[in-house]
Amino acid sequence: MGRHHYRPHQRRAFTILQMAEPTLEIEPEVGIPQSSWQIDAVFRVGEANASWGPLQSLLAHRELVVEHYRSTPRLPDHARALAKHAWRYDQWLRAPGSFGDRPPVLLILSGGCPRKVLRFDQRLRPWGPRGMYRMPRPVGDVILIDTKNLARLPGTSVFRMTRVPQDTGEAEANCSWLLADPNVPTLIATNISEFVVSTQTDTDAFPEGKLQVQLWREGRETGRQEGRQEGRQEGRQEGRQEGRQEGRQEGRQEGRQEGRRVALLELVADLRPDSLPQLRALEDLDELRRRVADLLADRH
Repeated sequence: MGRHHYRPHQRRAFTILQMAEPTLEIEPEVGIPQSSWQIDAVFRVGEANASWGPLQSLLAHRELVVEHYRSTPRLPDHARALAKHAWRYDQWLRAPGSFGDRPPVLLILSGGCPRKVLRFDQRLRPWGPRGMYRMPRPVGDVILIDTKNLARLPGTSVFRMTRVPQDTGEAEANCSWLLADPNVPTLIATNISEFVVSTQTDTDAFPEGKLQVQLWREGRETGRQEGRQEGRQEGRQEGRQEGRQEGRQEGRQEGRQEGRRVALLELVADLRPDSLPQLRALEDLDELRRRVADLLADRH
């Protein structure tokens, strides 16, 4: 994403989202003219893979105005986010060849439940899994995600990972759910988990951070070795089993062919014994059938 003045929690969150959706385009720190405001980032989502969970179809082929909060947005923060969204919609509407056929979506990633915002702006209604809220607007939908309390359902694990965990228990639980989430490909989940562990430097939140990283890496390496060993054993067993099955099938096939060959030659031995040596030299069963049929036809 290049060098920008992101706060650490924003850089971390946006890197995770880009790892989950590799084709994601990110325009960072979009400034608003004649204002000191800037949008944290504008995302351009293409096809949208299953890692977006319940938002997959809503966000496909759309721009996202993304505001990320380590804690929770206050009422002034919420008002500014709505104003930034409206400005981006105006830009999207005016610019020729704007990205997507639908208005931009405002995506607010909150580190907890913004109770004051939800009480004040009752247009934000629970939508989808627990911890997700939606507000339809003429300028585009608003989606607010409480990343702390978001339900652990398929397609929610990546959003939970964008929150800075408060302790090792939360970090391990989030990583475990990410690795188990059926919507997130195993390779992507593993890469995100490794990124989170390797870049975790918040020793106040993680008093045993170095030990946790070491144990995580040792466990991962042990798992890989055990997986390779089990894979080899299963591969050998499957190979033997497949070999036996193929051998039986080939044996049955060869046995049937040899039985037909013997039956044809016995028939010739009874009717035309003088032709037997020539026919025994034929290896092709179809050719042997044809020759025997011709002999029988000549005999009649």
